[in-house]
Amino acid sequence: MAGAVAAAGSAEQFHKLLQCPDRSLVVVHFWAPWAPQCAQMNEVMAALAREHSQVSFVQLEAEAVPEVSEKYGISSVPTFLFFKNSQKVDRLDGAHAPELTQKVQRHAAGAAPAAPAQEQLHARLSRLVNAAPCMLFMKGSPKEPRCGFSRQMVQLLQQHGVAFSTFDVFSDEEVRQGLKAFSNWPTYPQLYVRGELVGGLDVVKVCACISHLRLAALAFLTLHFSPSPGRACISHLRLAVLAFLTFAWLCLHFSPSPGRACISHLCLAVLAFLTFALSCLHFSPLLCHACISHLRLAVLAFLTFAWLCLHFSPLLCHACISHLRLAMLAFLTFAWPCLHFSPSPGHACISHLRLAVLAFLTFAWPCLHFSPSPGRACISHLRLAVLAFLTFAWPCLHFSPSLGCACISHLRLAMLAFLTFAWPCLHFSPLPGRACISHLSPGHDCISHLCLAAVAFLTFHLAVVAFLTFGLAAVAFLTFVLPQVSVSLFSYLIFVPPIPQELAASGELDTICPKGQKLEDRLKSLINKAPVMLFMKGNKQVRQGLKSFSNWPTYPQLYVKGELVGGLDIVKELKESGELLPVLKGEN
Repeated sequence: MAGAVAAAGSAEQFHKLLQCPDRSLVVVHFWAPWAPQCAQMNEVMAALAREHSQVSFVQLEAEAVPEVSEKYGISSVPTFLFFKNSQKVDRLDGAHAPELTQKVQRHAAGAAPAAPAQEQLHARLSRLVNAAPCMLFMKGSPKEPRCGFSRQMVQLLQQHGVAFSTFDVFSDEEVRQGLKAFSNWPTYPQLYVRGELVGGLDVVKVCACISHLRLAALAFLTLHFSPSPGRACISHLRLAVLAFLTFAWLCLHFSPSPGRACISHLCLAVLAFLTFALSCLHFSPLLCHACISHLRLAVLAFLTFAWLCLHFSPLLCHACISHLRLAMLAFLTFAWPCLHFSPSPGHACISHLRLAVLAFLTFAWPCLHFSPSPGRACISHLRLAVLAFLTFAWPCLHFSPSLGCACISHLRLAMLAFLTFAWPCLHFSPLPGRACISHLSPGHDCISHLCLAAVAFLTFHLAVVAFLTFGLAAVAFLTFVLPQVSVSLFSYLIFVPPIPQELAASGELDTICPKGQKLEDRLKSLINKAPVMLFMKGNKQVRQGLKSFSNWPTYPQLYVKGELVGGLDIVKELKESGELLPVLKGEN
């Protein structure tokens, strides 16, 4: 019966099926019921049987008919044998759906009905993209990728635990050229899920980024919403901040080479969080259109100024800091009417205020941590500072059930004072890496800025909150942010000259605290030195280090925009196929 898969339960049935007169090709699947991959390949066999009516497909349980299995040396399942005129002509070991499809097509070619070549290719490509739930068409194999983009795609899928099958486009020129038109996608690698094109490397990177952001948004919406304010709600807020940072951090540090790609992920994180946070703000029936407009203006104003900073330079400098200050001032200016819009503030108003503070800190977070080499100590200090600010600002935010103009003014001044004084410390990073961490140690001017910030913040709140509450808050805040402050703390509050800035500007800081460049950093710098970099035999340290860094054992090695293309053989193949020029331009 056309399209059916026969079952052989004995050696006699097997030999009878081999001698079937009306079928020139017989494909036998040696399988076992305990192997899940066999069940998957049975489905592939059934699909092939429907497409190739002139081919006979047979299933044979290997352990049930041991004499046949021993005769043909079957040692593992699944195994496929191909017979013509009762003679074995080919064999396939393992669950490789694309290879099985290729072999069936090749051996059945003589008996296949005539059809236009284009229709045959289209049908073949359709089968290939559906050969596995997740199919990757790449240059080379997962163990031996033959281009840098394919290597990155394999690493990305493996890091996320994705089970996938691959097809080497170099093994079949017809598929290689045909799939470009079939998918309307001109480059490789290409990833398909359930027969649908996902895209190339850049698209898959964004998908991975979005998946982390969805988890972050889910954590934010789940943990943050609480109808009754109080300690429980504060705990939810802390958890929401931690959950968002935990998931978003994976996205922000997704790119192995900080630069444009890293900035794009960072911008995407902010936009995604904004999308979900604004929908959360709409939960309250007391929130009116005017209030929403103010918040949207605040967001736009923040993004307008902060974007200039995020795209300015991977190193934070004075111009960058100025943009961030303007962004924060713009945010406060526009958001403030919304925060205190209600004439009778209550639970809803307090909830909005919490959301604004959370959003404010979240927006600032990517900027605070945007450094090519952020240190663990630096990240830890900043996280503690944010948590301390959230914890001890709360008594003021909850001070009165009916917030008045005086209280609002004090809150505004306190926020501005905190930003003004704390900002030079949080963003003083003219040099990346260790310099950034060292500026948080006692003896540098950033400590005086933080202390002044704390004092200014507390001073403006003394009119609305008891001294004892914020006296304890001051001690705890300084304990969190400055764990190593010496006894002469108050000398820093008066004035500390900007020694680090002067040393950095004069170049003396590198002399006092020399930084040795690591080999890995040197190699990254070298491969990104020019758009097209060719490494030939030369410096011994670079020669040995680059082999391990690129996982490529020979020279020469060609890099385009920091990504390995390959050696001489691959360059020759690219030239012969006409793809060399697009690769050198970074288009492929």
